[in-house]
Amino acid sequence: KPHLIVASSVLQYLENPMYWIQQIASSHADIVIFDRTMVSTENRMRLTVQTAPPSIYTAQYPCWLLNETALLAIMLEHYHLVAQSRSDVFNEVFIGLSHVAHDQCYLFKKKSL
Repeated sequence: KPHLIVASSVLQYLENPMYWIQQIASSHADIVIFDRTMVSTENRMRLTVQTAPPSIYTAQYPCWLLNETALLAIMLEHYHLVAQSRSDVFNEVFIGLSHVAHDQCYLFKKKSL
């Protein structure tokens, strides 16, 4: 079993992020860190299209805004939430004038048996 799992700016780009969160929760790793994880302020999952700045390269790709309540419900079955904060890279998502998501960081420790 792994001692540490780190997912930094990856979950929101997976085809089925909630499936992978469940897999991570079931892995029984001692520590799990989700950093730079985009969570919705609307308490729901939302699929968006992220556009890279043309100064970097020309690209568009799907990006999920995750349901934080669902993410925590899955993880808290097997883990304690030790710390939670905005990620060090302060990203926010707006659709029109509505703030719909931001980057979040979570540190989980496996519950003792």
